[in-house]
Amino acid sequence: LSNRLRERLALQIMYLVGYNHTHDREPWRLDQLIGYLDLPDEPVNRMLSVLVSAGLLMEINDDAGTTYLPIHDIDTVRLVDVLAAVRNAGESRYLSVDQLTSVRAVDELMSETRDAIESRLGERTLKDLILSGDGEPGSTRALPAARG
Repeated sequence: LSNRLRERLALQIMYLVGYNHTHDREPWRLDQLIGYLDLPDEPVNRMLSVLVSAGLLMEINDDAGTTYLPIHDIDTVRLVDVLAAVRNAGESRYLSVDQLTSVRAVDELMSETRDAIESRLGERTLKDLILSGDGEPGSTRALPAARG
């Protein structure tokens, strides 16, 4: 996946999971997310793994399948942190940006890019994103029903 698609996929997954949680709908199952997003299972699984590893989602396995819920209140999950989780995925203490030989011009550009994202998103949260589109999760196909 391109970096742009990875970031968008992460935001869409967080939006969908947060939307259902906020609107008292059943949690998204893995198979529902794959079907709704209309992507192969591998990139969706990989992104869910990133979001779980970053402490943004919890994965629950039971007889009905694997479901996902936000770990934190959605009004505390900053969008900039979701993007940072995606951007940092795959780095480790053995392989990270810090290991690259520094090139000042590139370092400055990357710092400006990070600052621009943080400045533009500020303290916007997942709840802000959900409320900005409330009443429309986009396509309403295959949304899990509200809890009865």
